[in-house]
Amino acid sequence: MEFGKAALALAFVAAVQYSTASAATLFEDPFDLDPDANGWTETINQGSDTINLADIHETGAGEVIFETDYDGTDGADNEFYAITRTLDATGFSSLAVKLSIREATTVEGSDNVKVQIDTGSGFTDVVGVSGEFGTTTLGPTFLGAATNNNSSFQIRVISNNNAEDIYLDHFIVYEFTDVVLYSDDFSLDADANGSTDRVGFTNGWTVEQGNVANGFTALTDGDEVVLARSTVDTSPDADDYIQLTHNFDTTGYSHISIQFDARQTGTTWESDDSLQILYTTDGVNYQTLLSDGGVWNPAGETNAGGTGNTGGAFFGPYQFTDYAVFNNPDFGIRIVGSFNADVEQYLLNSILLTGIVIPAPAALPAGLMLMGLLAGRRRA
Repeated sequence: MEFGKAALALAFVAAVQYSTASAATLFEDPFDLDPDANGWTETINQGSDTINLADIHETGAGEVIFETDYDGTDGADNEFYAITRTLDATGFSSLAVKLSIREATTVEGSDNVKVQIDTGSGFTDVVGVSGEFGTTTLGPTFLGAATNNNSSFQIRVISNNNAEDIYLDHFIVYEFTDVVLYSDDFSLDADANGSTDRVGFTNGWTVEQGNVANGFTALTDGDEVVLARSTVDTSPDADDYIQLTHNFDTTGYSHISIQFDARQTGTTWESDDSLQILYTTDGVNYQTLLSDGGVWNPAGETNAGGTGNTGGAFFGPYQFTDYAVFNNPDFGIRIVGSFNADVEQYLLNSILLTGIVIPAPAALPAGLMLMGLLAGRRRA
């Protein structure tokens, strides 16, 4: 290859490469050891119950349990379990935390799990969950500017659970390099919820149903958007669905990731009931990203007595491997709920879309560019 052409080829490669930046991890714990054997300090508050530090331990299955005995007081006496550690964030900024947890059975509304930090003025909440949550992930949530380059701050996981066992599966504090492109906690009706996370995202979800006679709705209960219907179809067919569609312009972003949290209610789930996430790269044709097999309908129920996944399930973070999703003004997400009974409902809890900024093309070294130009002149 002639040198002038080689220089131009090198410039082209630099222009089209996407960022491969990865997040730096400050601390990570897969909870495969007892917390006090891995640098955590364990604390409890007994309240009126008899609990002790031995109730915080690794289960032998790669989880840490906050093991409790129900005393009938529903958390009123402030029983809690906590694990705390000190972190040195020198050289780190934009820190975020994620914690994967699950509940043993149905957790009462007074029970909760939180991540808290103390940068010198006492512990404050960062992220938490209460009530029924099944298996879920808290975060990623930013820890705040006070932790940037902080040589000594405390972080803890605390659970006020006097009724149910809580399991901790994975904990990580890391530099969050992704940009939040869109987030929705589904506290508004789906078709009323626009986003101000990025300029240009002014429209909400487009809500459509297969047949208006089915009476499908996508309304919020203040905490989740409930996909429901007012009729029963004894002969399920292709029009038994409701779908939510949203376009997300990813121009200027690569490494697009999605997280999604949902659950079911009802007692008549069948194998042909489903919740799906689809995506498009042209605004017209959609491909299946996730169907509910093994996630929202883990038993694959085939009769009218299935209970589905009432505790909830968390999907992601999943990074798209289809590069057509990157830097694309026509990228979009579609959520489709298919079910045929009025006692069946899907509850959408949250969705988060993130990406990494595509850097400007790297400039060629001045000497290399000059040699390329000279080579072109010599040929002339």
